[in-house]
Amino acid sequence: MSLLIQKQTKLISKPDLIYKDFFKKVENFMDLMNALLFQGRALIDENSLVLCDANATTHFEFDDEVIGVGKQRDVLMKCTVNGVAILLGLENQSTVDYSMPFRVMDYDTITYQQQFNLQDEDKRQSFHPIPVLTLVLYSGDKLWHQPYSLIERMEIPEALKGWVNNWNGNIYDIKDIRVEWLKNPKVKAVIEGVQRIYQWDRDKESLNDLILSKEEAIVVAIMTNSEELVIRLEKEESEEIKMCEVID
Repeated sequence: MSLLIQKQTKLISKPDLIYKDFFKKVENFMDLMNALLFQGRALIDENSLVLCDANATTHFEFDDEVIGVGKQRDVLMKCTVNGVAILLGLENQSTVDYSMPFRVMDYDTITYQQQFNLQDEDKRQSFHPIPVLTLVLYSGDKLWHQPYSLIERMEIPEALKGWVNNWNGNIYDIKDIRVEWLKNPKVKAVIEGVQRIYQWDRDKESLNDLILSKEEAIVVAIMTNSEELVIRLEKEESEEIKMCEVID
């Protein structure tokens, strides 16, 4: 459920673009990934991160027929971990969605096929793809009760269990992230802000100390699926927001 009653009011800007821009900043992306993957250990270096084209489009060839496919990711970065290159994707999901493992599989498969198609034909036999890992940051207020992997949606004969390939959704619930793993103050403010909102007892006094920058406050509103709050925040002239004053 959204925190606020939805109204037919025009947004000044597209909320998903604001979220994407926040995590396209390498220092924000790096901090979140180090927290989710390595419990805050700095295995991803900001200097190794390179923003990639998130528009995942490619083609597959079947019986002389070319089929084009495409998916729009939220954020995709290339980086190195322990000296090895990897492509890291981040998706925001504000509602529970049973199809998430399927979508992650689509993103990753298309990215692998992109890498293959970009190789010269005479080099494809020796081609080594860059590993692709997509993480989903679930920011909804409900518990994630849908599958975390593709195989959870299947009925598999007992004799074939362990043989069928799986695809993990890599879904992380924002309510479970330990904020002490975060080092970047902006990312920490956003994650802690979302957690505080979901723990809120509806007493505005309890949010007196929740003060965010305007950018951080808008990202929190987006991640809690509060369109009316986004609209209200975009009209704010102050760059420092006391959340108790803007929340109904």
